[in-house]
Amino acid sequence: IVVALQIPNGFRSVFTNVLEGLDLPDKTLRANIVLVATNGLLDIILVPALGIEGAAIASFTAITASSLYLGANVIRKTEIDLHIFPVLPVAAQVVSATAMCFIIYALKRIIRKPQLIELAILISVGIVTYFSLLLIISAATRERVVGIVLDLGL
Repeated sequence: IVVALQIPNGFRSVFTNVLEGLDLPDKTLRANIVLVATNGLLDIILVPALGIEGAAIASFTAITASSLYLGANVIRKTEIDLHIFPVLPVAAQVVSATAMCFIIYALKRIIRKPQLIELAILISVGIVTYFSLLLIISAATRERVVGIVLDLGL
């Protein structure tokens, strides 16, 4: 979940910079309020039931909500045509990262206290899951990988 958190957090950072560049700090302040309020509320609900995983889910949800708020404001203030936004590649990454998180979470519940070898297996399964799914569902990613492989002469 913490790895998947980087996707909306990256967008949040870019959107924040755009809005601050447009001299709209009130929008970023409101986004931070959304983030803190959502995270706090979900922590109260999820942490007692799920522990640290609940906190991670709360953080992911809060950062995603904040990113969506910021993104909507960037689109509104800049009049950016949504057709230029790479919806499908981002969706493919989100689906792959989410699936990876669920698989790793399930394996971690089986392997309670992973030692070094189990940890290496968990990381490897995560990497293989993410990239395999991304290659299966994203034609653009497949084309890029094939191009790189051909450029390397492999």
